[in-house]
Amino acid sequence: MDTHHVELPVSRAEAVRRAVEHVVAGDDAVLCVGFDAGAVLDNVSDVLAERRLRVLRCSASGQGGLSLSGLLAQITGRPDLGSHDDEVLQRGFQALTTHGEDCDGVVLLIEGAQALQRSALRYLQFIGRTTPGPRFVLASEGGEPDLYDVGLTFLRTRLAAMPVLVVAGGVGGVPLLPGTAS
Repeated sequence: MDTHHVELPVSRAEAVRRAVEHVVAGDDAVLCVGFDAGAVLDNVSDVLAERRLRVLRCSASGQGGLSLSGLLAQITGRPDLGSHDDEVLQRGFQALTTHGEDCDGVVLLIEGAQALQRSALRYLQFIGRTTPGPRFVLASEGGEPDLYDVGLTFLRTRLAAMPVLVVAGGVGGVPLLPGTAS
């Protein structure tokens, strides 16, 4: 069974350090943040930007979660994208997989990961399966992404390989990701 192991609550600075360490090593990072996940991801983004990594950022914390169209609009910087035709899917693929001479990889930071809709999760799984990048940093202020769909086995297994970094302060009662134990 796919399970996460949970790092005991660590300080914000320590969570940022460990998340960056995982990403620089070529892995993903999963953060459970009791409040202000955006600020934690700001810190992670600032450090990663100094490491020859192109950082993309999106938020699933809006009402209704984050659909595939919303994900693509955010990662491509095109808020006018309202559908997911072939051109839009290709733009998203390029944004997530193409890195130039000035960087060594792409990192996607997702705030409110528990609110990713299944279509967005399947797209991320497709990207993760077909290319060596990007690396994912998922931050959740509560709840968990729904990774139990049979079609999401690869993504669930990939993320379960990484520890859940619980950020101390305000995390009481926040559910952890699937398969975690306190």
